[in-house]
Amino acid sequence: WRIIPLAIGGLSSFWYMDEIQMKALLPSLQVMTLISDPLTSLITDPTEVVVTALYEEVDTPILNTDIILSVSRDNGTTYTVAVLAKVAAYPLAQDVLQATVDVSGQPAGSTLRYKYVSTDAQTFRIHATGLTWS
Repeated sequence: WRIIPLAIGGLSSFWYMDEIQMKALLPSLQVMTLISDPLTSLITDPTEVVVTALYEEVDTPILNTDIILSVSRDNGTTYTVAVLAKVAAYPLAQDVLQATVDVSGQPAGSTLRYKYVSTDAQTFRIHATGLTWS
């Protein structure tokens, strides 16, 4: 993998990246999995999670085929696949994606994680992801 800084800023003593794009250098490396840090819910055993993401197509990936989102409430032991849909357009060729996921069938837990899996060599950018739950 390589990291391509798309927006770099900072002061003289340090720098930071506002955004990165990850892409395989070899055609055989076409699958990528990104797993979030854990989020602790104050609600015991949430049953529904709503995921909202700011997304940008670079190539032409197919949602729910080339990009698969899953959600866990038991710290990543069990995941439930979400059905992503474009719900709004945002400036700069970005879209707002959203999915509502029923996690009631998962083992009890209140440590939430989400996971993106890229199943093809299609390039896309996830600029932000947010979760709400009940």
